[in-house]
Amino acid sequence: MAINLNKISLDKTSASAKIDLTKTAEVKVTLRWNKSGGQPKGFFASLLGGGDKEIDLDLGACVELASGEKFLMDPLQSSFQAGNKGSLTAPPYILHSGDDRAGGGGEVIRIGGLSSSRIRQIWVYAFIYEGVARWSETDAVVIIEAPGQPTVEIPLGQQSSNQTFCALGHLAFAAGSLEAKRLVTFHGGHAECDTQYGWGFRWRSGSK
Repeated sequence: MAINLNKISLDKTSASAKIDLTKTAEVKVTLRWNKSGGQPKGFFASLLGGGDKEIDLDLGACVELASGEKFLMDPLQSSFQAGNKGSLTAPPYILHSGDDRAGGGGEVIRIGGLSSSRIRQIWVYAFIYEGVARWSETDAVVIIEAPGQPTVEIPLGQQSSNQTFCALGHLAFAAGSLEAKRLVTFHGGHAECDTQYGWGFRWRSGSK
C-alpha cells in the first residue's frame, strides 16, 4: 500500500484503508478507464484486425443494508434500465451516475454520509461489456473520495486475466467509519462472483 498526504494507493493484495465518515457528507466511488485500450484506430487498426471497437466498462455495486436486505445496482439490471439508479435518502442509500459509454468522465457511485449507518457493506465491481477482454489494456482505476481526506485508489492495468468480470473492492461500514479493502478478483460473470462472495441472488442473462 502506497501512501502520501493526499492519496492512498491500494496496490497490494488485501490492502485496506479507513475513511472517517464523521467528517464528510458524501463518499464518491469512481471508475475511470481508457476507452481505446491502447489500440490503434481507423484504417490501420482494421488492417491489424482491431477495428474501432472501444472498451465499454460498467461499474456496479452489491449493497447489503444493516437490515440484511441486499440490492444490486449496475446498467444490466432491469430496474436500472427503467430509471431506478438508486437514492441517497432511501434504500439502497447509494446513487449511480448512469452508464458511461466513453470512459472519460467515468461512472460514479455516491454514498450519502448521513445514510451510511444504514449500510453494512458494499462490494464494488466492474465488467467489460464491450471491447478488449484484457484488463491490462483498460488502464482502469477505482477512486474513492471523501471531502477533506486522502483519496483512496485501487489501480488496475497489470492484470492478465481474460475474464470479463472483476470484483474491485469491499467497503465495510462501522460506527462513523468505513474500511475500503482491495479485492481485484476475476470471474466469468455476475453469478460466479456471487458464488465466491455469497450475495445470494438468482441470475439470468441481461443486456443494455
